[in-house]
Amino acid sequence: PHMLVALGTLLGKKGNIKAANEIGNVALTVSENFRDNKADYSSTRFANYAGIIFYLQSFRSGVDILHQCYKDLRFVGRFEPALGSQLNYIYAYFAAGYQMGTIFESKLLVVDEFCKSIDKSGFAASFQIHRQFAMNLRQRSDHPTLLSGPAFEQDTALANMSDQARKMTLRDASIFRLELAFIFNDSECMAEMLETLSGYPFEDQVISRFYIRACFMGLAAYSLAEKNYHAIGNKCLKYFRRMKKL
Repeated sequence: PHMLVALGTLLGKKGNIKAANEIGNVALTVSENFRDNKADYSSTRFANYAGIIFYLQSFRSGVDILHQCYKDLRFVGRFEPALGSQLNYIYAYFAAGYQMGTIFESKLLVVDEFCKSIDKSGFAASFQIHRQFAMNLRQRSDHPTLLSGPAFEQDTALANMSDQARKMTLRDASIFRLELAFIFNDSECMAEMLETLSGYPFEDQVISRFYIRACFMGLAAYSLAEKNYHAIGNKCLKYFRRMKKL
């Protein structure tokens, strides 16, 4: 099933979504023969949902599955894929439109502390961004579009990272700052985040993260008066129109 997932992921990246989805479904069926091997079973399902299944199936269909993959992989000591599963669970949770609140934030805090305990600072930063995003939505703030608070301090965090880690963390932070900027109608922040995110390839192996990014890049681009941003909106709209036809 691992080879099937790898093939399906490659086909998806090349734009052959229907074939990728068919192979992903086959991989899910085959993986049922390995249910007793939690490491292989859960790692296959995690990679399948993260990089294939979510192309054509709802995010809600995989949220609980990804969370279970996290628990199973953590139980057998496969910490990196476990955290990858949980990261995809959070993105799918956001993309599915589930309600956030203090209980959800406490889950993020628990996994953040687990990351720190096994020295996975890159993963920790992602979960911190998510928790600060949720807190910004729930709590009153003079600057709700800044990721600056008890969960995550963007400037400090980025300053202490390697170049590659900084690049990836800046992308993730910018996605959620863009969403906040659209929600709170901060045109200046929307323009800044669009400029930042436009510097990254218009693709992502994490389907749910790309969905959030493309959705709010399109919404923000069309909401700004400057027509030079509308090309970004058109690019996002073209993507969603293509996906709708599949």
